[in-house]
Order: sequence, then C-alpha cells, then structure tokens
Amino acid sequence: FLGIFKKHKTEWFIVGLSMVGLTGFLLLWEANSRYLYNFAPVMLVLATMGLVDFIKSYRRKNGLSE
Repeated sequence: FLGIFKKHKTEWFIVGLSMVGLTGFLLLWEANSRYLYNFAPVMLVLATMGLVDFIKSYRRKNGLSE
C-alpha cells in the first residue's frame, strides 16, 4: 500500500496492478480459490519486492544504514 505514492518502474507497476485486478476478478467471478494457485509465484515475487521497498523506506526514515 505504501508504494502507491512513489515513483515506480512502469513495467512492475503494471504487473502488480494487473495481478490485483486478476485476483479480484477471480475471487468475484469464479469464486473458487484453485485458480489463484497459478499466480502464486508472481504474487510471491511482488510481495517480496514490496517488503524490500518497505524495509528500505523504514531504514531511510529512521536514518539506519542499508
């Protein structure tokens, strides 16, 4: 959520936004979680990237070294 307000690489932002849209579509339309397993690797990569960005911004905010 914190990444909405900062500059992004367009490619990764589009991938993340499309995954959010796809997940919402599958949850509402298909109503079956088995289809989400196909996208689990991409979601894990995006979650890891978000966690790394969060840690970097936390360290920058508190003046800690990277």
